[in-house]
Amino acid sequence: MSILLRRNLTSGNVPTTSSLELGELAVNTADGKIFLKKSGSAGQSIEAAVTTNTTTTGSVNLLGNLLIIGRSSFSGSVNFSGSLIPHVVSGNTSIHSVGSSTAAWQDVYVSRSLSFVNDSSGVVAEVFGGDEYIQLGNVRINTSSVVIYNQSNQIQTKISSEMPDFFIIKSGSFLAAQINSEGVMVLGKFDTPPTPVTGAMYYSSDGNFYLGM
Repeated sequence: MSILLRRNLTSGNVPTTSSLELGELAVNTADGKIFLKKSGSAGQSIEAAVTTNTTTTGSVNLLGNLLIIGRSSFSGSVNFSGSLIPHVVSGNTSIHSVGSSTAAWQDVYVSRSLSFVNDSSGVVAEVFGGDEYIQLGNVRINTSSVVIYNQSNQIQTKISSEMPDFFIIKSGSFLAAQINSEGVMVLGKFDTPPTPVTGAMYYSSDGNFYLGM
């Protein structure tokens, strides 16, 4: 013996509260959807059950864990009132935005690192939480200094609140100039004379100062 529920074969048809009894189910066989008449503080209503390969209109509140295997697409707003674990990643190789100019994220907490990329050159900035610094290309900024590196990852320029260096300029591993915490400038020693520049001064490795004329 078969028990048949109320059913409709026309896509898009939804039963009304007057066509069902409380607790009664109805099926739209064209859409593959199941409907239930329920009662609540707001009165009687028709609610749709969530089924596969269908579109459900309305709110769905989940208490507990939600495990999604595969790719999920969302159009509209997705609100989380708890933790989102473990990863949020783009569904393809395109770059997507998190938030917008009118709906920005207020606080973002990062335990290790956060990378910013563009379409052409890849990573343009990184924030490292554990080491407490920001990397902008060859420029590294932390709570006590701003450091500019060359392509070989050697310090070229450093502005620091750390002792004894407040400001240093390097060429590769060679120290060209340094200003210490007392405001004293120290010039690096050149083994070979640099290109002459009028009004410029350099310190030679023989212990003499030379002035460009």
